[in-house]
Amino acid sequence: MVAKSQLVSRFGGGGPVVVWLVLLCSCLGLFLTAMLSVAHVYGASLYCGASDDCGLVAASKLAAPMGIPVAFCGFGFYLSVCAASVAWIIKRKVFGIAPITWLCVGVAAASSVLTILAAIRLHAHCVWCISSNVVSIALALIFLLTDGRTWAVPEIGKMRRWPLSVMACLLGTSIAVGAVGLRSSSVVHGLKAEVLARLTLTDLAPADSLTVGAKSSDKVVVAFTDLECAACRGVLPFLVRSAKSGAFRLVVRMYPMPSHAGAFEASLALAKATVAGRGLEFLTAGCDLGDSGLEGIDNLARDLRTEELTPAAEASAEAIVRRDLSLAHQLGVNRTPTLLLLSGPHSPTVISVADLQRLLGVQLDEG
Repeated sequence: MVAKSQLVSRFGGGGPVVVWLVLLCSCLGLFLTAMLSVAHVYGASLYCGASDDCGLVAASKLAAPMGIPVAFCGFGFYLSVCAASVAWIIKRKVFGIAPITWLCVGVAAASSVLTILAAIRLHAHCVWCISSNVVSIALALIFLLTDGRTWAVPEIGKMRRWPLSVMACLLGTSIAVGAVGLRSSSVVHGLKAEVLARLTLTDLAPADSLTVGAKSSDKVVVAFTDLECAACRGVLPFLVRSAKSGAFRLVVRMYPMPSHAGAFEASLALAKATVAGRGLEFLTAGCDLGDSGLEGIDNLARDLRTEELTPAAEASAEAIVRRDLSLAHQLGVNRTPTLLLLSGPHSPTVISVADLQRLLGVQLDEG
């Protein structure tokens, strides 16, 4: 058994297990923030379970407050802690621990605030962000729990009580947010059931909405969509084909996501085309535009001659978008595409694309 004096002398008065734990946590944080940074720079999509919450959070202002990407700041923070822990191991001497301690506390607090804001304002849970948040809180707790000179855990009476209490509360909150995120990413619910139960077919499928398929169909799929949403552009052709084949009646409702730049203008262009009687053409062509953004939408509107309508028609188009937005907010829609299924006399229910495919017995890539 190694004597306590020998253990202490190895790190100039520090416990090696704690130092290696700091190095492990900082390396994990480096990996998480490096992935988030690469996704931010190249616009890549990270695996986020069954939801698109990671993309939603990455596209929001919370990912880059004041234009500064949070992922870059996090990477710099973990790199600093990692470098310090390596220096402590090589030099076998503890130095500069107080600034690192309070840096960890500040970063953990800021990370927790952003995580909670994403859950409250965006109704979204990015597993990468939450994981980084938990790692930063763990680092803060390690530094707060250990003595800066000896790396030993001091007596309870000498611990920094209030920052420890704050960090413990933040850790519990972050874990709770993560648990809710994991649940919501695997279950396609989240809409306000009491509002949904009150809605009728007329509420969900008004006569002036873009409709595809036979109106006599006993199955109706209502799709809240956004042409600036890549996932929507991938799903809409499948929905249109299925509706044309008689599987159901498709009703397209506009929900321009707040996190998608130009989404309202794109939805307004689709509404104008619908008012002009060319909504399906616009929708089909719009799904082929890729990431061309508003420039592609504007060019499409010019090609179909739907960019300039009479003042009354333009007012009707804007009213459609705002009405759809109002309904989406009442229901609690927070992502696109969101699909509702109405079948016969049953109340409308939320359905995922995968469940709809299973219901129809087809695959997304079938022509």
